[in-house]
Amino acid sequence: MRAVYDLYGKGDNVETWFQEAPHNYNQPNREAMYAFFGKHVLGVTDPSRFKEGSIHIEKLQDMLVLMNRKLPDNALSFEQLFDEWKRFSREQTGDRRERLTFALAAEWPREVLSQVDGERIVLGRAGRGDRIPGIWLKGTGSGGATPVLVVHPEGAQAARQSPEVARLIAEGRSVLMVDAFQTGSAVAPRDRSAKMFLTFNKSDDANRVQDVLTALAWLHTPKMRLVGLGKASVWCLFAAAVADEPVELEANLGSFTGTDQEFVDSFFVPGLQRAGGLLAAKELAGVN
Repeated sequence: MRAVYDLYGKGDNVETWFQEAPHNYNQPNREAMYAFFGKHVLGVTDPSRFKEGSIHIEKLQDMLVLMNRKLPDNALSFEQLFDEWKRFSREQTGDRRERLTFALAAEWPREVLSQVDGERIVLGRAGRGDRIPGIWLKGTGSGGATPVLVVHPEGAQAARQSPEVARLIAEGRSVLMVDAFQTGSAVAPRDRSAKMFLTFNKSDDANRVQDVLTALAWLHTPKMRLVGLGKASVWCLFAAAVADEPVELEANLGSFTGTDQEFVDSFFVPGLQRAGGLLAAKELAGVN
Protein backbone atom coordinates (compact mmCIF):
# COMPACT_ATOMS: atom_id res chain seq x y z
CA MET A 1 0.00 0.00 0.00
CA ARG A 2 2.84 2.37 0.83
CA ALA A 3 4.32 1.76 -2.63
CA VAL A 4 1.08 2.95 -4.22
CA TYR A 5 1.09 6.09 -2.08
CA ASP A 6 4.76 6.61 -3.02
CA LEU A 7 3.70 6.92 -6.66
CA TYR A 8 1.88 10.11 -5.66
CA GLY A 9 4.58 11.37 -3.31
CA LYS A 10 2.47 10.58 -0.24
CA GLY A 11 4.22 7.53 1.18
CA ASP A 12 4.48 9.14 4.61
CA ASN A 13 0.69 9.11 4.83
CA VAL A 14 0.75 5.34 5.35
CA GLU A 15 1.78 3.88 8.69
CA THR A 16 1.54 0.40 10.15
CA TRP A 17 1.32 -0.59 13.78
CA PHE A 18 1.09 -4.20 14.92
CA GLN A 19 0.65 -6.06 18.16
CA GLU A 20 0.20 -9.71 19.08
CA ALA A 21 -3.37 -9.69 20.34
CA PRO A 22 -6.87 -10.85 19.47
CA HIS A 23 -9.19 -8.57 17.51
CA ASN A 24 -9.75 -5.55 19.73
CA TYR A 25 -9.49 -1.78 20.14
CA ASN A 26 -7.42 -1.69 23.30
CA GLN A 27 -5.33 1.17 24.71
CA PRO A 28 -2.20 0.58 22.58
CA ASN A 29 -4.43 0.48 19.48
CA ARG A 30 -6.19 3.66 20.45
CA GLU A 31 -2.96 5.52 21.23
CA ALA A 32 -1.48 4.54 17.85
CA MET A 33 -4.59 5.99 16.20
CA TYR A 34 -4.39 9.18 18.30
CA ALA A 35 -0.75 9.70 17.29
CA PHE A 36 -1.46 9.12 13.59
CA PHE A 37 -4.31 11.63 13.44
CA GLY A 38 -2.46 14.00 15.73
CA LYS A 39 0.41 14.13 13.25
CA HIS A 40 -1.60 14.25 10.03
CA VAL A 41 -4.56 16.36 11.17
CA LEU A 42 -3.17 18.53 13.97
CA GLY A 43 0.47 18.65 12.89
CA VAL A 44 1.67 17.44 16.32
CA THR A 45 4.51 14.95 15.84
CA ASP A 46 5.17 14.08 19.50
CA PRO A 47 3.19 10.84 20.17
CA SER A 48 3.58 11.29 23.94
CA ARG A 49 1.10 14.18 23.65
CA PHE A 50 -1.59 11.61 22.87
CA LYS A 51 -1.16 9.09 25.64
CA GLU A 52 -4.32 8.29 27.53
CA GLY A 53 -4.51 9.47 31.10
CA SER A 54 -5.86 7.37 33.94
CA ILE A 55 -9.57 6.72 33.64
CA HIS A 56 -12.17 5.26 35.94
CA ILE A 57 -13.70 2.13 34.45
CA GLU A 58 -17.34 1.74 35.38
CA LYS A 59 -18.61 -1.51 36.82
CA LEU A 60 -20.42 -3.73 34.36
CA GLN A 61 -23.60 -3.74 36.47
CA ASP A 62 -23.64 0.07 36.37
CA MET A 63 -23.39 0.18 32.58
CA LEU A 64 -26.01 -2.49 31.81
CA VAL A 65 -29.43 -1.23 32.74
CA LEU A 66 -30.91 -4.67 33.46
CA MET A 67 -27.85 -6.43 34.86
CA ASN A 68 -29.31 -9.07 37.25
CA ARG A 69 -32.48 -7.02 37.55
CA LYS A 70 -36.14 -7.75 36.91
CA LEU A 71 -37.67 -6.54 33.66
CA PRO A 72 -40.21 -3.74 34.07
CA ASP A 73 -43.81 -4.94 34.16
CA ASN A 74 -44.58 -3.20 30.86
CA ALA A 75 -41.52 -4.59 29.03
CA LEU A 76 -42.21 -6.09 25.62
CA SER A 77 -41.49 -9.74 24.96
CA PHE A 78 -39.24 -10.70 22.05
CA GLU A 79 -42.29 -11.55 19.92
CA GLN A 80 -43.97 -8.21 20.76
CA LEU A 81 -40.78 -6.31 20.00
CA PHE A 82 -40.47 -8.10 16.66
CA ASP A 83 -44.10 -7.26 15.83
CA GLU A 84 -43.35 -3.60 16.53
CA TRP A 85 -40.28 -3.80 14.30
CA LYS A 86 -42.41 -5.15 11.44
CA ARG A 87 -45.07 -2.51 12.04
CA PHE A 88 -42.47 0.24 11.74
CA SER A 89 -41.29 -1.38 8.52
CA ARG A 90 -44.78 -1.33 7.03
CA GLU A 91 -45.32 2.30 8.00
CA GLN A 92 -41.96 3.66 6.84
CA THR A 93 -41.98 6.09 3.97
CA GLY A 94 -39.55 6.40 1.10
CA ASP A 95 -38.55 4.36 -1.90
CA ARG A 96 -39.64 0.74 -1.35
CA ARG A 97 -37.86 -0.41 -4.48
CA GLU A 98 -34.61 1.10 -3.24
CA ARG A 99 -34.96 -0.64 0.12
CA LEU A 100 -35.59 -4.01 -1.50
CA THR A 101 -32.66 -3.48 -3.85
CA PHE A 102 -30.32 -2.75 -0.94
CA ALA A 103 -31.59 -5.74 1.05
CA LEU A 104 -30.95 -8.01 -1.94
CA ALA A 105 -27.64 -6.28 -2.75
CA ALA A 106 -28.92 -6.40 -6.33
CA GLU A 107 -28.12 -4.31 -9.37
CA TRP A 108 -29.35 -3.83 -12.91
CA PRO A 109 -26.06 -4.37 -14.76
CA ARG A 110 -25.04 -1.68 -17.22
CA GLU A 111 -23.17 -4.23 -19.31
CA VAL A 112 -23.80 -7.97 -19.68
CA LEU A 113 -21.14 -10.13 -21.25
CA SER A 114 -22.26 -13.15 -23.26
CA GLN A 115 -20.79 -16.11 -25.08
CA VAL A 116 -23.06 -18.16 -27.34
CA ASP A 117 -22.17 -21.59 -28.74
CA GLY A 118 -25.14 -23.07 -30.53
CA GLU A 119 -27.89 -23.36 -27.94
CA ARG A 120 -25.48 -22.96 -25.03
CA ILE A 121 -24.95 -19.51 -23.57
CA VAL A 122 -22.94 -18.07 -20.70
CA LEU A 123 -23.76 -14.65 -19.24
CA GLY A 124 -21.92 -12.48 -16.75
CA ARG A 125 -21.61 -8.92 -15.48
CA ALA A 126 -18.64 -6.91 -16.64
CA GLY A 127 -16.03 -6.66 -13.88
CA ARG A 128 -17.94 -8.93 -11.46
CA GLY A 129 -16.53 -12.32 -12.33
CA ASP A 130 -19.87 -14.13 -12.16
CA ARG A 131 -20.89 -16.79 -14.65
CA ILE A 132 -24.44 -17.84 -15.53
CA PRO A 133 -24.78 -20.85 -17.86
CA GLY A 134 -27.97 -21.30 -19.81
CA ILE A 135 -29.82 -22.38 -22.92
CA TRP A 136 -30.83 -19.87 -25.61
CA LEU A 137 -33.41 -20.99 -28.16
CA LYS A 138 -34.03 -18.49 -30.92
CA GLY A 139 -37.67 -18.39 -31.94
CA THR A 140 -39.09 -19.25 -35.32
CA GLY A 141 -41.89 -16.71 -35.22
CA SER A 142 -41.82 -13.45 -37.13
CA GLY A 143 -42.82 -9.98 -36.04
CA GLY A 144 -40.41 -9.65 -33.14
CA ALA A 145 -42.40 -11.59 -30.51
CA THR A 146 -41.21 -10.74 -27.02
CA PRO A 147 -38.47 -13.16 -25.87
CA VAL A 148 -39.07 -14.94 -22.60
CA LEU A 149 -36.79 -15.76 -19.68
CA VAL A 150 -37.81 -18.99 -17.93
CA VAL A 151 -36.30 -19.85 -14.54
CA HIS A 152 -36.64 -23.33 -13.04
CA PRO A 153 -35.41 -24.16 -9.52
CA GLU A 154 -33.41 -27.08 -10.95
CA GLY A 155 -31.82 -25.12 -13.78
CA ALA A 156 -32.01 -24.60 -17.52
CA GLN A 157 -32.23 -28.23 -18.61
CA ALA A 158 -35.16 -28.83 -16.27
CA ALA A 159 -36.84 -25.70 -17.64
CA ARG A 160 -36.42 -26.97 -21.18
CA GLN A 161 -38.35 -30.13 -20.32
CA SER A 162 -41.26 -28.18 -18.83
CA PRO A 163 -44.63 -27.82 -20.56
CA GLU A 164 -44.36 -24.04 -20.20
CA VAL A 165 -41.28 -23.93 -22.42
CA ALA A 166 -42.83 -26.37 -24.88
CA ARG A 167 -45.77 -23.98 -25.21
CA LEU A 168 -43.51 -20.97 -25.75
CA ILE A 169 -41.49 -22.81 -28.41
CA ALA A 170 -44.72 -23.79 -30.16
CA GLU A 171 -45.64 -20.10 -30.24
CA GLY A 172 -42.35 -19.42 -32.04
CA ARG A 173 -40.91 -17.35 -29.19
CA SER A 174 -37.25 -16.99 -28.31
CA VAL A 175 -36.64 -18.55 -24.90
CA LEU A 176 -33.74 -18.03 -22.51
CA MET A 177 -33.31 -20.51 -19.65
CA VAL A 178 -30.55 -20.10 -17.06
CA ASP A 179 -28.83 -22.10 -14.36
CA ALA A 180 -29.36 -19.56 -11.60
CA PHE A 181 -26.95 -19.57 -8.67
CA GLN A 182 -26.41 -23.10 -7.29
CA THR A 183 -28.87 -24.72 -9.73
CA GLY A 184 -28.30 -27.07 -12.67
CA SER A 185 -24.73 -26.97 -13.94
CA ALA A 186 -24.02 -23.97 -11.68
CA VAL A 187 -24.06 -26.10 -8.52
CA ALA A 188 -20.65 -25.88 -6.84
CA PRO A 189 -19.21 -26.25 -3.32
CA ARG A 190 -19.80 -23.20 -1.14
CA ASP A 191 -18.39 -23.18 2.36
CA ARG A 192 -20.93 -21.38 4.53
CA SER A 193 -19.39 -22.48 7.82
CA ALA A 194 -17.34 -19.32 8.33
CA LYS A 195 -18.48 -17.19 11.24
CA MET A 196 -20.51 -14.19 10.07
CA PHE A 197 -20.60 -15.67 6.54
CA LEU A 198 -23.56 -13.52 5.50
CA THR A 199 -21.86 -10.37 6.76
CA PHE A 200 -19.45 -10.63 3.85
CA ASN A 201 -21.36 -12.79 1.35
CA LYS A 202 -24.78 -12.72 -0.26
CA SER A 203 -27.15 -15.58 0.44
CA ASP A 204 -27.84 -18.15 -2.27
CA ASP A 205 -31.30 -16.70 -2.86
CA ALA A 206 -30.01 -13.14 -3.19
CA ASN A 207 -27.51 -14.39 -5.78
CA ARG A 208 -30.33 -16.11 -7.66
CA VAL A 209 -32.26 -12.86 -7.88
CA GLN A 210 -29.14 -11.19 -9.28
CA ASP A 211 -28.75 -13.89 -11.93
CA VAL A 212 -32.35 -13.36 -13.02
CA LEU A 213 -31.74 -9.61 -13.27
CA THR A 214 -28.58 -10.16 -15.30
CA ALA A 215 -30.42 -12.44 -17.71
CA LEU A 216 -33.24 -9.91 -18.09
CA ALA A 217 -30.74 -7.14 -18.77
CA TRP A 218 -29.19 -9.27 -21.51
CA LEU A 219 -32.58 -9.73 -23.18
CA HIS A 220 -33.20 -5.98 -22.85
CA THR A 221 -36.48 -5.70 -24.73
CA PRO A 222 -39.01 -2.89 -24.22
CA LYS A 223 -41.19 -5.13 -22.06
CA MET A 224 -39.52 -8.33 -20.95
CA ARG A 225 -41.44 -11.46 -20.09
CA LEU A 226 -40.32 -13.53 -17.12
CA VAL A 227 -41.67 -16.95 -16.16
CA GLY A 228 -40.82 -18.43 -12.78
CA LEU A 229 -41.52 -22.10 -12.15
CA GLY A 230 -41.93 -23.75 -8.75
CA LYS A 231 -39.72 -22.27 -6.03
CA ALA A 232 -38.08 -20.02 -8.60
CA SER A 233 -41.33 -18.04 -8.74
CA VAL A 234 -40.29 -16.18 -5.59
CA TRP A 235 -36.83 -15.39 -7.05
CA CYS A 236 -38.49 -14.02 -10.17
CA LEU A 237 -41.01 -11.96 -8.21
CA PHE A 238 -38.28 -10.10 -6.33
CA ALA A 239 -36.24 -9.69 -9.52
CA ALA A 240 -39.24 -8.15 -11.28
CA ALA A 241 -39.83 -5.89 -8.28
CA VAL A 242 -36.37 -4.30 -8.44
CA ALA A 243 -35.74 -4.44 -12.22
CA ASP A 244 -34.91 -1.13 -13.87
CA GLU A 245 -37.30 -1.82 -16.75
CA PRO A 246 -40.90 -3.13 -16.92
CA VAL A 247 -41.23 -6.89 -16.62
CA GLU A 248 -44.28 -8.96 -17.50
CA LEU A 249 -44.20 -11.59 -14.76
CA GLU A 250 -45.76 -15.03 -14.79
CA ALA A 251 -45.13 -16.69 -11.44
CA ASN A 252 -47.29 -18.86 -9.23
CA LEU A 253 -46.15 -18.46 -5.63
CA GLY A 254 -48.20 -21.44 -4.53
CA SER A 255 -48.46 -21.58 -0.76
CA PHE A 256 -45.76 -18.94 -0.17
CA THR A 257 -47.41 -16.14 1.82
CA GLY A 258 -44.34 -14.32 3.07
CA THR A 259 -44.25 -15.37 6.71
CA ASP A 260 -40.99 -15.10 8.62
CA GLN A 261 -40.58 -18.87 8.68
CA GLU A 262 -41.23 -19.16 4.94
CA PHE A 263 -38.50 -16.63 4.26
CA VAL A 264 -36.13 -18.56 6.51
CA ASP A 265 -36.97 -21.89 4.87
CA SER A 266 -37.58 -20.95 1.22
CA PHE A 267 -36.12 -17.54 0.40
CA PHE A 268 -33.47 -16.56 2.89
CA VAL A 269 -32.26 -12.98 2.50
CA PRO A 270 -31.43 -11.26 5.81
CA GLY A 271 -33.23 -7.94 6.27
CA LEU A 272 -35.77 -8.57 3.52
CA GLN A 273 -38.77 -8.31 5.82
CA ARG A 274 -37.45 -5.01 7.15
CA ALA A 275 -37.27 -3.76 3.56
CA GLY A 276 -40.94 -4.51 2.90
CA GLY A 277 -41.02 -8.24 2.30
CA LEU A 278 -43.51 -9.98 0.05
CA LEU A 279 -46.10 -7.21 0.12
CA ALA A 280 -43.69 -4.60 -1.24
CA ALA A 281 -42.39 -7.00 -3.90
CA LYS A 282 -45.89 -7.84 -5.14
CA GLU A 283 -46.90 -4.19 -5.31
CA LEU A 284 -43.75 -3.21 -7.19
CA ALA A 285 -44.07 -6.14 -9.61
CA GLY A 286 -47.77 -5.46 -10.19
CA VAL A 287 -48.87 -8.83 -8.82
CA ASN A 288 -52.10 -9.35 -6.88
